[in-house]
Amino acid sequence: MFETTQPLAVQISSVNSHPVTDGRSGVWGLTIFFVGIGLICCGLVPTIRSRRWLKCASTVCGQIVDNVPRRSLRGKLTWSPIVAFKADGTLVMSSIPSSETRHGWPLGDRVSVLYHASNPHQARLAGSPTTVSAWTILGIGVVGTFLAIVT
Repeated sequence: MFETTQPLAVQISSVNSHPVTDGRSGVWGLTIFFVGIGLICCGLVPTIRSRRWLKCASTVCGQIVDNVPRRSLRGKLTWSPIVAFKADGTLVMSSIPSSETRHGWPLGDRVSVLYHASNPHQARLAGSPTTVSAWTILGIGVVGTFLAIVT
């Protein structure tokens, strides 16, 4: 019916010039797979530790008595609250660095405090996001591993 002078498909002149060849795609796939597995491990360890700590923690009501200035990794000034609370009848004052803010905490505010009976000075504020970065690393690792398996 109609004739064409150009071929309908493009032929690759050399197998090595194609971007996805057996030798190269396998190496990248394995690299992404092992990086993904490493990220999963890096995300699981702090997540598991945090969950174990939270399982054994006790909750009490505390009061913010002061703020301590600290320099963040970027050099900005942040404030970490010092919370007073009673642990097994003993008054404990603990600085909680994972709850830093740029403007400080209002003095006298009542907050829920989580503490471990064996070391009440390592306290956390209840509801503070302690494992957000661990979950992020874990998620990136799962996605990377999935992509390595699929491709």
